[in-house]
Amino acid sequence: VYDIVDALPRGHADRADQLTRAAESVVRNIAEGAGRWSQADSANRYKIARGEAMEFASLDVMKLRKVITEADTNEEANYSEPSSRSPRCF
Repeated sequence: VYDIVDALPRGHADRADQLTRAAESVVRNIAEGAGRWSQADSANRYKIARGEAMEFASLDVMKLRKVITEADTNEEANYSEPSSRSPRCF
């Protein structure tokens, strides 16, 4: 994500900020969920993390608007796809 954000052209600071915050929030919520004692509390944090991961849909919008290319996101998809599915077990 950071590589994509760093390569964004001027005028896309809002998208860069959104992607950065979402990426960091995913990690924080998964870590916090793992540290919770109750299963319900953990599940809630994992659901929040999944919601944050869904914010990466903005990458699709940027591809459609030709701000980034498919090649820019290929490596990122390999990392984000499995984690966005994991919390569904709750």
